[in-house]
Amino acid sequence: MDKEEINFQEKQKLGSDALFWIRLANDSYFDLRNQMIVLSTILLPLSASIVIITKDSIVRPDANDKQLLLAGWIFLGLSILFGLIQTWVDSTYFKSLSSDSSLREHFRNNLSYDEAEKVVRLLPPVQGQSTLLPLLLQMVLLFGGLLMIMFVAAGMLSKL
Repeated sequence: MDKEEINFQEKQKLGSDALFWIRLANDSYFDLRNQMIVLSTILLPLSASIVIITKDSIVRPDANDKQLLLAGWIFLGLSILFGLIQTWVDSTYFKSLSSDSSLREHFRNNLSYDEAEKVVRLLPPVQGQSTLLPLLLQMVLLFGGLLMIMFVAAGMLSKL
């Protein structure tokens, strides 16, 4: 085996290893995003009926509690929206990865090794992950909404 072939095989191995770890990282945060969408979706209807019933009385939220609940619901709704935006961002990212991979494969299949290397070096580097901003906003909004709902519930329990 000549040096060029060994170099090419090593590059392929390193590239496939990198793609494996990138995919594993992306899968982890896809799961996180999906779980936060589900949690927000479940919390919205559950918190909409916050009324605490005891043997002797029914405690209903007052005006301040209702405003805090509304803010919490808005946060949960925005959390769901940012989760869906992250889904769109991720699908766009993977579409661009697919196009880039197809282009690189086309050059390698249709050009000599040296020519393909020259052309591929001119291509922009592959982005390791899609943007995480919508995911971070989704997380902050989910926990912000959850905290607001918990404050309302704690306040109502303290009135018992």
